[in-house]
Amino acid sequence: MAEVYGAQDWLKQSRQLQPNDSEFLIELAGRSCYRSFGVGLNPNVTKVRDNPRDYLQNVLEKGDGSILEHATVTFAFLNVSRVFTHEIVRHRAGTAMCLPGETLIASVRNSNGRPNGTKKRRLDYLFNLSKTPHGRSRIKLLRLRALDQNKQTFACGRVSKIVNSGMKAVCELELADGSKCKMTKDHVLYTTHGWLRLEDLVGFIKVGESGIAFHGAPVAKVAVNGYVAPETAVTIPDGTLAYRNREWLEQKVRAGLTYNEIGHAAGVSGHTIKSWLRKSGLNGLSKSLKLYGRPGNKGMYYRLRHSRTEHERRAISNRMRGPRNHRWRGGITPHSIIPELRKNILVRDLYRCKMCDKSSQRHMPLHIHHIDSYRPDKASNDDPTNLITLCSTCHGEVTGFEAQYAESLYSLVGAKPKVVDSTKKPKRVLKPKFVDVRGIRYCGIQETYDIFMEPPLHNFLANGLVVHNSQESLRYVRPREIDIWLPPDLKTVSEEFEGTIEVIKTRYRDLESKFDWDKMSFEQKKRITSALRRILPDGLATNIIWTANHRTLRWVIEMRTDPSAEVEIRMVFGKVAEICMKDYPILYSDFTPKQLPDGTFQYVPKFSKV
Repeated sequence: MAEVYGAQDWLKQSRQLQPNDSEFLIELAGRSCYRSFGVGLNPNVTKVRDNPRDYLQNVLEKGDGSILEHATVTFAFLNVSRVFTHEIVRHRAGTAMCLPGETLIASVRNSNGRPNGTKKRRLDYLFNLSKTPHGRSRIKLLRLRALDQNKQTFACGRVSKIVNSGMKAVCELELADGSKCKMTKDHVLYTTHGWLRLEDLVGFIKVGESGIAFHGAPVAKVAVNGYVAPETAVTIPDGTLAYRNREWLEQKVRAGLTYNEIGHAAGVSGHTIKSWLRKSGLNGLSKSLKLYGRPGNKGMYYRLRHSRTEHERRAISNRMRGPRNHRWRGGITPHSIIPELRKNILVRDLYRCKMCDKSSQRHMPLHIHHIDSYRPDKASNDDPTNLITLCSTCHGEVTGFEAQYAESLYSLVGAKPKVVDSTKKPKRVLKPKFVDVRGIRYCGIQETYDIFMEPPLHNFLANGLVVHNSQESLRYVRPREIDIWLPPDLKTVSEEFEGTIEVIKTRYRDLESKFDWDKMSFEQKKRITSALRRILPDGLATNIIWTANHRTLRWVIEMRTDPSAEVEIRMVFGKVAEICMKDYPILYSDFTPKQLPDGTFQYVPKFSKV
């Protein structure tokens, strides 16, 4: 680069005067814009500032802060409260959690109050909307697809605002299913091991002189926009749904379980298990292992020499009921009606559907419907006023919507209306899918953007991948030490404060000891850990890794050391200001400390918000 710009002499002099890499990179970026490395390189430049201090101070004075975004600083904030971390994640503009403008963001569309597919828009297009009042009003209407971590299903999240985060180094992550997404290496993804930075996901990312990215082996799979499944479907530790996992299904079949037993363990029906066994090539495994009995007289027919008595017929009927019957298909009818009662209802209703008045036909048989939905041991199950004759078409229309049809159906049988429950099928939801990492490619310096999401969903889909900000999560990390910092304003009640904390610690440890953690899968540990964190206060000590460029860092120091800022964040960023003034003396030379009554310091810059 020095040869291209004719900056060999400047390079030798600058590295001697300015050994600091961040300030050197910023000066290099600024001088490259105008070729101001020396007189004569640009005909329009007749005078240059030879001293790095003079050059950068002039940049601050003019407010030309864009070149400050090229250099970043990473801080590890240890043992800070979650009050602090929730404040710091608000400063996402200019930090490391960024995506390029070409990233596609999925939003949910509604029609007449119901979901009607999704629409994908480029991130830079969404940012441009925020530049006009009309566009900002449209952004507030956006409902982005986001992951509800508690339910492990996708839901709708609201957008707070979208910001430009400046020029940053971007890498492209490619997954085994072909999904690709560009992001900074500090961007956070949802994986089978919880939330991980891109660089932590693969161990390390190094870019060689040729522009090729080298990285380590992936430690987890990445969550992507998944598949529609029953809400009750069980997720196993590797992040996949049990009924879709071939190894899990094969293990259950070899254990001798039936379709219904496997379905019960997977949270789906036996029909679904049978279908996925066929898709996985396991439909013949049970027969090959002789786990299920096969009749030796298949295809043979017999004729009795005498008529069966009524006692024999009932004995055979009882013997062939339910799963013991060779025509059993998983229990389509969950309950039966006494034959005599069924006949009485049909006679009462004149063998016609009470809704459409149609009689029994070949392709439309008559059914007996429970107006108040059937439940085991419910007194109204066999009450004639709770039963009505419906054809198969009307029965299908009513089932699942009993509450809406109850008043009308009760009037048809001449009974007094009452409040009833509906029997709805398990809701089908969109669950995440976890995919292996194929590789990472370096894409150079690009314009990046950030999306602020309103709580409680702090993530969204970017090119189909679930992305988030970086923070230690009590959903996945069980705290070994429950440390809570005592704010100065509470010193007068310190004994009461510490007593309350001791009670919380004791109760938390008591609850934690009730579980056998060593015998749990990762998925079970995650759910229990997430549930237990609800009794821990926001003052609990935690850790967070935070990266920001110098332009953002100057502004955050100014805001967070202001007297109106919360005392803890003011103390922390007072330390951050001291580090920056020591390590980057030119960039932060205009900051002046001012002591406040509580002993903390406010750092006031001469050039605000460059």
